[in-house]
Amino acid sequence: MSSLGWDWLILDLKKAFTIYQYCERIKSELLILSGLVDEAFKVKTEEAGGAEKVIVSFFEALIGEIRIAQHSTKMNEFFDAELRLKEALGNFRLKSSKETQKSLSETVSKITTACSKAVEVLAENNLI
Repeated sequence: MSSLGWDWLILDLKKAFTIYQYCERIKSELLILSGLVDEAFKVKTEEAGGAEKVIVSFFEALIGEIRIAQHSTKMNEFFDAELRLKEALGNFRLKSSKETQKSLSETVSKITTACSKAVEVLAENNLI
């Protein structure tokens, strides 16, 4: 194999690792957020306002994380995930538990789709 061929393989593997790392981190954070959202909807006292502020901050931080992934990888799937997460945030602010969780699920689906090609490339090279 020519050196050019190896260079492309290395670049493809590097990009696949980068995408995989972003996806796994974002999926983990989405699962944490989902649990926090469930708990926040259970709070019915004067603590509800504080809980909401913390959850909104988590949403905003995760939106920022997804934007970094999108800019770093140039993948539209991350843009789609950002839109779903913004929808979830809007539903959370409207205090719609069911719709918030539905949007969070759709966000996980978008991230999983973004990760699928990277997983395929890494698996083909026996790296995962």
